Amino acid sequence: MRRYSRYPCPMTNRRVYRASNDCCDASFSDSGAQVLTWQPSGTEPVLWLSERSLPWASTPARGGIPICAPWFGVATASLAAPGSEAQNHGFLRNATWELAERSDSHAILEFVYKPSTNAEMAKFPHRFTSKLEVTFGEELHLVLSMKNTDDEAFYVDEALHSYFNVSDVREIFIHGLDGANELDTVRDTQGIHEGPLSFTKGRVDSIFDTSNGAIIEDPGFKRRIIIEKEHSASTIVWNPAESKAADMHHEDWKHFVCVEVGNVRRNALLLRPGQSHWMSLTIKVEELA
Repeated sequence: MRRYSRYPCPMTNRRVYRASNDCCDASFSDSGAQVLTWQPSGTEPVLWLSERSLPWASTPARGGIPICAPWFGVATASLAAPGSEAQNHGFLRNATWELAERSDSHAILEFVYKPSTNAEMAKFPHRFTSKLEVTFGEELHLVLSMKNTDDEAFYVDEALHSYFNVSDVREIFIHGLDGANELDTVRDTQGIHEGPLSFTKGRVDSIFDTSNGAIIEDPGFKRRIIIEKEHSASTIVWNPAESKAADMHHEDWKHFVCVEVGNVRRNALLLRPGQSHWMSLTIKVEELA
């Protein structure tokens, strides 16, 4: 039985779609092609979404899985950004995507960029297409692809900026980053990461050069969140601790961690005319023994 519904949001063109099947309940938006929620049957929600993210706001919802592209982070640190004044994390997360296919367990969203005005050329001067394919089930599977439809080569950053719901970030550990080069943007240091990553020393904002996946061990929720990826050379981990972040309650930082898969900074992609690239993210949940 199809259990698939659409919720238009007042005051914007944003639409929120809910996909429900025997394995999970999930939702996503055509604004930014953003997966908002995913909850396998019988579990706590796996993705975190701020209660203060209003569905009719003009900014991306705080939580779920925003798409950061065609550049990542602050413009001055990206090979792909068109100038130092460009907005953080690119513009795909603000764009309205076309919903090309949908069912209770599958969705495909597409975006075509053809700059023609001076403002569009200033925002990003190259033509490209993007597609996000999502499968909702016992596992959550995303494939993000980009194709250069321009006459010139250009760099792109990309990241699937996943917010994971955790019992208490101060009690969790992230495994799988051992041996990776870590750029710690909070302390402006770089080195080889050793051991599991914990969150007992304040804000964390690090980029790891690794093609390996990661595991979030959460004793409070008695589960592991397994993060697998393909064609991704970067993993980004972020939690603001007690520092202020928009669209959050004061204590929200304790209940999420961002573990993002992507290709950013020195792993930015050079796409030549006609060239395509895809990367995938698969999220699974296991009970802790």
